[in-house]
Amino acid sequence: MLVALRPGFAEMQRKKIGLTSAYRNEENTQEVCRCLLALPLVPVADIDLAFKDVTAMVTEDSPSKTQLEQLCRYIHEQWLTKNIIGPSQLSVRDSRPTSRTNSAVELPCSAVTTY
Repeated sequence: MLVALRPGFAEMQRKKIGLTSAYRNEENTQEVCRCLLALPLVPVADIDLAFKDVTAMVTEDSPSKTQLEQLCRYIHEQWLTKNIIGPSQLSVRDSRPTSRTNSAVELPCSAVTTY
């Protein structure tokens, strides 16, 4: 199940919260959003620590502090703490492609095409 790298992992929520303009104009907002999007590239054991580091980037003087906190809360609640997803499914690092599909039909084909 390659949930994290498909379009929309956090982009749709960023737009829904109203961070589009801030993302274009505020360096801190860009940095936080990009770090959140990079979470799937972090090893499973380090995702929680990396997420804490990203949330620490949202400071009191961040122009879009409220929206960034809302985005971080969304990522935490919907992607990191749910049993269905969690860090083990979110991380794509060191995973085998055959174990990261959401379609059982793809599994036999991937075994045939493995080199």
